[in-house]
Amino acid sequence: MDDEAWIENHTVLQDGARLQALDAKRTYEAVLRQLPKKPTATQYQETIQGTKDKVEEATGFRPTTERLLRSFRTLGVPPRLKDHMRCLINKRLKCGTYWSNIPGYEDRAYC
Repeated sequence: MDDEAWIENHTVLQDGARLQALDAKRTYEAVLRQLPKKPTATQYQETIQGTKDKVEEATGFRPTTERLLRSFRTLGVPPRLKDHMRCLINKRLKCGTYWSNIPGYEDRAYC
């Protein structure tokens, strides 16, 4: 049954929606359809490419960007380390190359 037919045949939606009677799955899907689609993150493409190169060097396989960013969930390391690694790739931490362009702080690039 398509969504329009479901809405037309649903007795609760005839006079207005009663929240306790709505199907959560279909309601969530309808909300997601209304939201604009976000493009994939390409803001930190050079860092992600460098990470892909290192993974390929170590394993022989080159992951896709989506696979790389989603793979942090399955790592067998503590959650704080997963979060730290994810933030390093997305350049949310002031570590590494962030300090290379700041006069007097170049030595912090090699922390």
